[in-house]
Amino acid sequence: MRIRRIKVHNYAGITEAEVSFPSEGITIVQGPNEAGKTSLIEAVDLILDLQDSSNHRRVKEVIPVGKDVGPEVEIDMTAGVYEFTYSKRWKRSPETVLEISQPAREQLTGRDAHD
Repeated sequence: MRIRRIKVHNYAGITEAEVSFPSEGITIVQGPNEAGKTSLIEAVDLILDLQDSSNHRRVKEVIPVGKDVGPEVEIDMTAGVYEFTYSKRWKRSPETVLEISQPAREQLTGRDAHD
């Protein structure tokens, strides 16, 4: 599995950020304290582990303080012959979408996309 891009919106202390990764080699994420390195890693774990309807403490911890918004994460990934975009929003208008672009186009939503 290789992550090509990750985008977060209203996620913890990040209003919006997008990071693209090279298609080959090993990637090292480096930066100063409080730059969002750990948040990006946690965002990948969250999108893969928890449903958009989850009330788990990990979801509650990434809701921006003082805002009535739902944290959102979107990742472009490859896994074997599969290329896909997976996006999820928790709390405010929960939504999960899986768009498979290779080997055959397909779009799944909700629980089907999560599973």
